[in-house]
Amino acid sequence: MGKRIEIKQSALLIYTLHRLRRSSIHFIMIITNKTIQMKLLIFLLSIVGAFFSTSCAVAQSHIDSIQTKPGYMKSVNETQSQFNFYMRSVRGDSTRAVRVLQIQNAYKAALKELEASQALSQEDRVTRIKTLMADRNRKLTALLARDQFEKIIPATERSPSSQQ
Repeated sequence: MGKRIEIKQSALLIYTLHRLRRSSIHFIMIITNKTIQMKLLIFLLSIVGAFFSTSCAVAQSHIDSIQTKPGYMKSVNETQSQFNFYMRSVRGDSTRAVRVLQIQNAYKAALKELEASQALSQEDRVTRIKTLMADRNRKLTALLARDQFEKIIPATERSPSSQQ
């Protein structure tokens, strides 16, 4: 019985070695074939990569058409935060908040115009600023209650005579 097991084991070992030899030859043939295929694949990928990298480099140098302009989102967020502040100040009345936002934006635009104007003297500039403040305050007092007006407009801008 012991000899039979040894014979079976040796036969199994010989069979395994024979299969291994055949499979290793087959494996070497596959590797050689795959090496050629791999070299061809790497060559083609490098050509495709070079083609797409040049067009991507040019495309990345300009502002993408999908991307928003840098200052646009800042102004939208700023306007939204101003609107939210005015909504809280007028206790949730959206029409009043929109009207306050329009009045304030018109006032700020007029102030920027005055600052940009080089033809005016300092005294003329101060009188026009006081006139702009008085006009804005008149519009806002007609629109808002006293506590709402005080919440929105700083104390230094409530009466134009206090501004020097």
